[in-house]
Amino acid sequence: MTAESKAFHDEQGVAEGMKRLELRAEELKTTAGSGPRKVVIAQAVHRTAARLEMKSAVNVCQQVKRLRVRKLKLPKEAKRWLSGIDS
Repeated sequence: MTAESKAFHDEQGVAEGMKRLELRAEELKTTAGSGPRKVVIAQAVHRTAARLEMKSAVNVCQQVKRLRVRKLKLPKEAKRWLSGIDS
């Protein structure tokens, strides 16, 4: 499985985790970050970062921030894939 397909699979896993743990999208802003349901889902995301060998949570945060402020140059395929996930 490629990193791209794994990330897509994990995004589906987050959605499935939210469904099974009865965590609605509108609850995300009002639920504590230390809430057990969020922690379990975050553990799955953390495992994904580890599988991608991104070194640390701090590095993941830095790279995601670079992506958000458009300082990370993405290939066309990555932009297309990301737009499909974000919609």
